[in-house]
Amino acid sequence: MADHPVGERRRSVVGEAPLSPKGIALPEALKEQVLAAVAALKVDTRDEAALGDAASQTKNIAVSDAAWTLKDLIIKNRECARLAVEIGGVEAIVLALRQRPNSEAVQLKASNALGQLVLNSPLVQTLAGKVGGVEVVISALRGHPNSEGVQEHASEALALLVYGHEENQTMARKARGVEAIIVALDHHQNNQVLQRKAAAALGGLVLDSPEAQRVAMRAQGIAALARTLK
Repeated sequence: MADHPVGERRRSVVGEAPLSPKGIALPEALKEQVLAAVAALKVDTRDEAALGDAASQTKNIAVSDAAWTLKDLIIKNRECARLAVEIGGVEAIVLALRQRPNSEAVQLKASNALGQLVLNSPLVQTLAGKVGGVEVVISALRGHPNSEGVQEHASEALALLVYGHEENQTMARKARGVEAIIVALDHHQNNQVLQRKAAAALGGLVLDSPEAQRVAMRAQGIAALARTLK
């Protein structure tokens, strides 16, 4: 698996040559929207400590809206994903997930955006793994077990993070991602979309791993997975 440096010069998400954001083929209006969304995601909660709960909630709304906007931009034009990665979008999303664990909206929308960023890009999968993306998505699953939205989008993000990526698979297993996904499958049996996404994540985690398969069996994960196939 090719490594993705996280240092001063990041490799392009589509090749090996260093890429400048100025070289990305996007209309200026879209570039500005991506830049604004990533900047909003980077707001540090330490700056909010003296402002009170109401101000924190307002910031949570702004951060979750930025994540959703970024997701929409990426779906509209994959070049937006390239730009977001080059300006630190992956790190910004991970920061938002890590610093705002109690905000259901942030956990749902930032997980979704992270999944869109890593989609079909082993290099971005690697970057996300290096900066803690796997762990924060699993934390989202653990922190909001009753939220169908968080469970659905975090399951999908985890599936995309581990798909075909051995290092991320290993990190997810160590972080007890198998158990977290089984909880999602068990708690939300009537949500077929969630079931499919969680099943994809579980499949990626147990693939070629006898130990993960044993963990899944002990936690009734195989039965849960079988239900999605009926």
